[in-house]
Amino acid sequence: EYCFESLPDIKTVLAFAEREDLDLCGNVIDAHQKCAQGNEKVMYYLAQMVNYPYDFERLIYCSQLVQADCIRSNVEHMRRNRGRCMGSLYWQLNDSNPVISWSSIDYDNRWKALHYYAKRFYAPILLTAGAMGEPIFNISNETMENINGIIRWSIRNAKSEIMQSGEIVAEVPAMSAKFFDRIQGLDEYYTPENRRKYYFAYEFESNGEILSKGTSLLTVPKQFEFIKPEIKTELRKLPEHYILSVQSDVFVQAVELDCRNFDIPFSDNWFSLNGGETVLVTFPKDERLTLDILWNELIVRC
Repeated sequence: EYCFESLPDIKTVLAFAEREDLDLCGNVIDAHQKCAQGNEKVMYYLAQMVNYPYDFERLIYCSQLVQADCIRSNVEHMRRNRGRCMGSLYWQLNDSNPVISWSSIDYDNRWKALHYYAKRFYAPILLTAGAMGEPIFNISNETMENINGIIRWSIRNAKSEIMQSGEIVAEVPAMSAKFFDRIQGLDEYYTPENRRKYYFAYEFESNGEILSKGTSLLTVPKQFEFIKPEIKTELRKLPEHYILSVQSDVFVQAVELDCRNFDIPFSDNWFSLNGGETVLVTFPKDERLTLDILWNELIVRC
């Protein structure tokens, strides 16, 4: 069991604080932190991972990103080492009051980044690379069936242009985790300078279906040379639900979808995008929300 704190959604915070109270070191926010030196710990780890956030909503985004990424790295490590570790839990699921806490769902039932990440890192079949994008793949198969398929990988720059790529034939027994041989010939991308410029993208396909996919930086996010993205969204209304398509012209990590005044249960969120790739997100119809209202409400953060 392990844990990591983050701030709740801005709408949850504004239920107990005024705009002028949005200061992590102020009395109001501090009164909603019940862990001794909790805010100091949040900022200590945040400073190691991301650039300093200069507004409160950016602080919320960054704290949730760091929480989700730290828990993800732990879960992936545990799953890769099946046999030594036969299960793990993060603390905690939700909150009993509106606080800065270890939860993945805040007091008002709003999902943090961690809860969306958990859908992926606790999926029955999980493909991961090594820590900091080391080119060593592992597939964790927590199903009762053997699986066969293809691992496709690529080293890309910040524009998502492919530098090198390849495929690995994968066969993984039921209820097991299997390592694959380290990919050779990639050392030039793992120098201190080049770790800032390139990232690893990978997916596992079986019987024509992508069962697991991911991206991995070769350094911490604050050191990667991201390019400011142009993110395009398109919204369609179907009889039973909406479909939101999200596309970026360059690589972007941890795209967050949010609404200013409404809560929407997005089918996917806090995802990374390769340049030119489109992610389709669905959510149920809400009689309060027309297409015009949704366009005015929608927020995309990254």
